[in-house]
Amino acid sequence: KRPLVGDRSYSGNIEMSKQFLDHGLYLCSNKVSLLHPYYNTEEGRKQWEALDTEDKYRGGMICLSDDGSNKVLVHAEIEVPQYFQDLLDTRTSSASDV
Repeated sequence: KRPLVGDRSYSGNIEMSKQFLDHGLYLCSNKVSLLHPYYNTEEGRKQWEALDTEDKYRGGMICLSDDGSNKVLVHAEIEVPQYFQDLLDTRTSSASDV
């Protein structure tokens, strides 16, 4: 678990938090995996099983779960927004200077 900058209960460093609060919320989820809403139904699963491999996995966007449940998952991923990446790069270089 990681604290959110500006969270008075958990961030711990209120002074550092104040530096970021004027620049927006720095919260980013650039990857997500969800259960496919149709292919995990009885009818949808039959249709998915009948697809050829290329259509079935769509370049890695769809796959079977690896937890043994054999559920169909949908993956979505975007690049980290540049302003967020700039912050990460700054924090990483500051940490390595210590």
